[in-house]
Amino acid sequence: MLDFLAPRLHLGCSTTGLALLRRDRFGRHAGVPIERSLLDAPGSAALLAQQLRAALAEAHCAGATVSMTLADDWFRLFVVTPPSNAAQQRDLDAAVAMRFGQLYGNDATDWVLQPGWQAGAPFLVAAMPRTLQAALHDIGTELRLRWVAILPHCVAAWNRWHGALKNGDWFGVAHDGMLSLLILDGANMIALRRQSIDQADMKNPAWLTEYVQREALRLNLPAPQRVQLCGEVPQPWTGIAPQRIACLALVDNKLPARSPDAALAQAGVPA
Repeated sequence: MLDFLAPRLHLGCSTTGLALLRRDRFGRHAGVPIERSLLDAPGSAALLAQQLRAALAEAHCAGATVSMTLADDWFRLFVVTPPSNAAQQRDLDAAVAMRFGQLYGNDATDWVLQPGWQAGAPFLVAAMPRTLQAALHDIGTELRLRWVAILPHCVAAWNRWHGALKNGDWFGVAHDGMLSLLILDGANMIALRRQSIDQADMKNPAWLTEYVQREALRLNLPAPQRVQLCGEVPQPWTGIAPQRIACLALVDNKLPARSPDAALAQAGVPA
């Protein structure tokens, strides 16, 4: 099948479910999302593979072009500052391995490291479980899928929105009761924080300001004047008030998501 005739699929996978969106060659959504539950074994790569095969079979999508956005929960995500004397790729490899060990207390044998390499500035690393990477590879081979992207949600969101950030902004993704906050110092990534948010947090207009100020103090950084968030941004956070850090909700002109998993799938749809 010629590539431009192949169906375009966008997969969104949390640790509790998945959704598949299909687009025709003109970019139009085709049909309703196909959804599957992973509640029998949340976070199981084997169950994800089983349900993914079922969803793809229902979509009749052999040979399709596929992008996949996975919830950040599937990954270990961290920022690495390269050594000042880094001269070769192996120096960056060593810095990533050392940082992984510092954070998680073991080596990365069971993980596939996906760094956004930069020799002169801090960069984000996404570590995917090797069992999950192997399962996705096998499914792709069986169904002749053309994987164009397999990304954590925060990376897909960063790719989509980082051009909208102003100097001094911080950036984050609110999704399904979790906030992934990328802390920036100018153009440099400093750290990635993951924080659960409950209904009380979402209704509290001051919660985001208080959380951001604590993180800035912990890292000895000035608090930002503004945080730009995408995803399910609580409306109370976006109000304007004295002494509050401004919160700007980044909004895509896409179809309303039917579920958190469908929202993940939509994160992989080009703007």
